[in-house]
Amino acid sequence: MRLGPKILLAVGVLATVVAVGFWLARHFVEPSVPVTDSAPEVDMAANPPRSSSTPGDTPASPPAGNRKPHRPSEPATGPDPVPTGAGNPILLTDWENRIDDLLRLESEPAAAGKKLMELLPQLPADGRVEALEHAANLIGDEDYAPLGRLFTDPKTSEEELEILMRDVLNRSNELKLPLLLQVARTSGHLKATESREILEVFLGEDYGEDWTTWQAKVTEFIKENPEPSTAENP
Repeated sequence: MRLGPKILLAVGVLATVVAVGFWLARHFVEPSVPVTDSAPEVDMAANPPRSSSTPGDTPASPPAGNRKPHRPSEPATGPDPVPTGAGNPILLTDWENRIDDLLRLESEPAAAGKKLMELLPQLPADGRVEALEHAANLIGDEDYAPLGRLFTDPKTSEEELEILMRDVLNRSNELKLPLLLQVARTSGHLKATESREILEVFLGEDYGEDWTTWQAKVTEFIKENPEPSTAENP
């Protein structure tokens, strides 16, 4: 039996409607996405959990390979203290008045000169120079030992040595020549070269480093040329 044309047309229209509906459903209706309440997973290796320790807890020790060696603490050091005592006496601030009073009140020149020499360790540089100038004028040959020790000391300042050199050249040959010889043979003494040149003038010859010959010639010269001191006491 054959289907009629109308029935075939109706079937074709129906098939077309169904196809269009299926196509619209696929392109305009979004599929529902299921919602989950679970939290996302955390990578424990990349984000390790933080310690819940309180500030008072003892921190964990670093690995043995990263530990720094312990060094004992050293005491803090400051400037070295200034030593006190006999080796470092307190210097006088009124030294000018002390020297003036000593010169005015002491009637004996030799005694005044001796006290000035005893005062030297307590005087600043300017005071020492002034005291030495007075002492050199007040002390005679017989009491010259303190001045002689200062003159032959290589640690004596250049300004003080200038005063002592001028003074010793005005003393007797018996006093000045042995002192000049001692200075000449003292290594590092500021007046060693000058003293040797003066001895050469007196003896008429330079004996180099032959100090035995120098000593013999000085002794011989003193015997042959006795000379009183020209230093005058006030």
